[in-house]
Amino acid sequence: MRLSKVFSGLLTWHWLKVKYQINYKKVVLVLVGENPSVDYFCLKYLEDHMKKKYVNKALVLYKSGHTKGEMNIAHNDRIRFAEISEKTLNRIYEVYCFYKYFDNIVFSYVDKPIDNHLGRYIRESTVNEEDASCLALFHLRHIPTCVKGRD
Repeated sequence: MRLSKVFSGLLTWHWLKVKYQINYKKVVLVLVGENPSVDYFCLKYLEDHMKKKYVNKALVLYKSGHTKGEMNIAHNDRIRFAEISEKTLNRIYEVYCFYKYFDNIVFSYVDKPIDNHLGRYIRESTVNEEDASCLALFHLRHIPTCVKGRD
């Protein structure tokens, strides 16, 4: 990775931190649109992830293509949504792969980078998108059971 890409990615991340007041009292979920089912389950279990991280607020960054209807599953006053460009998404992800700059961020990629085998497990094993979202991306100890009003 070229040094200019790293620098550009870090500047972009710092700009997002200031703009959206990102700190360790908030989790950030980046929906990349690579697998719509994974994105859906990430939104569905976002509050469980927030509890695990002991935070009360979340920021969901998504690139254009996601509809507001898809976002309604996790809609409440503690979760903020913001659309970002593909270029911004790529910048912050590339530098994150190089340097893990924030522990409370989750990207919903299943096939990127090349050594991410989550997509392969989903396609070739009994692991489904819900399992992948809860156990692999959010690192929850189990898949939360349905609670009245959540489904």
